[in-house]
Amino acid sequence: MPDVVVQRPVVSARAWLGQIEVEFKHFAQSAQPEHGPVLTKDSTILEIYAVSLGLGQQPSFTALFVFVPLIITVMMVPVSISGLGLREGAFVVLFGLTGISAEASAAISFLWFLSVATGSLPGLFLYLRIQGSDPSS
Repeated sequence: MPDVVVQRPVVSARAWLGQIEVEFKHFAQSAQPEHGPVLTKDSTILEIYAVSLGLGQQPSFTALFVFVPLIITVMMVPVSISGLGLREGAFVVLFGLTGISAEASAAISFLWFLSVATGSLPGLFLYLRIQGSDPSS
């Protein structure tokens, strides 16, 4: 068997972040404001559904479309950091109505929080980079 050498293009982190910054600015300029809330809600519901499936649970889409906006509203009560505790309690109570156990509901809630927090890290780095850049550019 002949030896095959696969060469990957070397992309520096600086070039990669620069490309993301350009794409982000283009998206921000072309986005329609009325699409934001619908896309955010729908993507949140799909995230929670994917986490639920990963834990062997299968909530109905009707329950997700009814309960997720309520859970997000509960999270906005300013008594904890990022709605921790409130979100889990809302998940346990509301998804308990659909037959999902309290343990599974709390796990779904916390894993959703971790996925959102992890997915937000690149935005943090981009934000810090933009804040540190020259304002005239």
